[in-house]
Amino acid sequence: MGPRLSPSSGAQFPSRYWVAILLAWACLHDHALKKPQHRKFGRRGQASHPGKNEHFIQNRLGLSRGLCFAGVGTSQAMQRSLSKTGSAEASGKLALKYLAFQTAHGLAHKPTRLFAEKRSKGSSSYKQLAGKTPLPGMRTTINCNISHNSGKVIAMLVDGDTCGPEDWRLAKDALHAYGRVNMTVFAAPEFRNIKKWAMALDKLGANFEGVPRNNVGNKDPNDLALAFAAGDFAGSGAVDGVALLAKDADFNYILRQLVKRGCRAILLVPEGSNAYTRSKLADSGVEFVTYNRRLGMPMMCNLLQADGTSTWDRLEAQDDDVNVDLTGVHSLLMDLGYLHGAKDQWIPAFARMCVASSVGPFAVFPGVCSALDAASLTRDIPFSTWKKDPGNLVYVRPCRSTVAMSKKLVSKFGTEGCARLALAGCAFVTEKMKPWLNVFCEFSAI
Repeated sequence: MGPRLSPSSGAQFPSRYWVAILLAWACLHDHALKKPQHRKFGRRGQASHPGKNEHFIQNRLGLSRGLCFAGVGTSQAMQRSLSKTGSAEASGKLALKYLAFQTAHGLAHKPTRLFAEKRSKGSSSYKQLAGKTPLPGMRTTINCNISHNSGKVIAMLVDGDTCGPEDWRLAKDALHAYGRVNMTVFAAPEFRNIKKWAMALDKLGANFEGVPRNNVGNKDPNDLALAFAAGDFAGSGAVDGVALLAKDADFNYILRQLVKRGCRAILLVPEGSNAYTRSKLADSGVEFVTYNRRLGMPMMCNLLQADGTSTWDRLEAQDDDVNVDLTGVHSLLMDLGYLHGAKDQWIPAFARMCVASSVGPFAVFPGVCSALDAASLTRDIPFSTWKKDPGNLVYVRPCRSTVAMSKKLVSKFGTEGCARLALAGCAFVTEKMKPWLNVFCEFSAI
């Protein structure tokens, strides 16, 4: 049964009566919803200042935010308003005015669109269709950027020396639940020109802070830059928290100081590799956010032997959250002539030193194993055993850049980088006079 139009007369009209009126009106007078309403209310979906017609319709119909009339069916408030008009003709005109008002403001769809949806979903009722229309007063078409956590802003600071692009996206995604993320990566200036880094920075909308390197002092320039940046953010009040993405324990003191200053401190760590750091920051007030790197850890290890050859071995699960001091390693390589500047890579240099000194094995991949092995070898082997750079050795690392990656390969090797290296063969050290080196290999600076 439809709504009662007049309490005195007792006449009743089914809801399909109004449906027929609205459908005929929308089909024959479609222009009435466009041109006149645009002049009165502005562009569709962008309401201008409320005019007298808008106030008239709202007051006459007795609208409230909790009730809705979608062009099919009527609400209780609409029924009461229609019953006061006294005639079906006047009620129909009032209903059409209300529908025109809704459509002009983007609050309702045309009846033809609703009927098309009903035809495609025969089991849907008119009430179900009407329930999909926004409530009166809701400006659903106005563009607004509302943060998913009450507009909070988190400054994410990344130590580029220990965390590469493969960690950035995963860590940032895990941090999104805390608010809008403002990400900055700290690394050597030349890293910005690396294609992989440039693509990741642009895709994530991250800032890059180039930190110049020097050979004076034992303090890592990245540590100092991150410490100053964290302090500036904490004191500015422009952010609601500071999150650090780093894989060493040098930043534990910084995190504690942030908490003492009343700033929310967050440490981003890979899943399953935060036991050491958690123990060091117990009861400090620092929050931990983990990100999933089950397929982001290499599962193979490339071991270089003393004769210059190498083999790929299965890498057992281990904690990559380690704090390795490589100051002694760098000093040894500089003293023996294997390193000449900050731009030289230390892993190829250490590999050449091992072969020249007949020392092995040494893990040339992944980097965390290289750091552990280098620190252990320089500590356990006497200085007299290490030979100066003979000048005729080159470190070769084959890589298959054209291999098609699949989920099966990535799950087998852990990362795409590990898969490309392992499928290409084994790294080795040989004399640099070999003419075939430039044909298929990527080798380090001598």
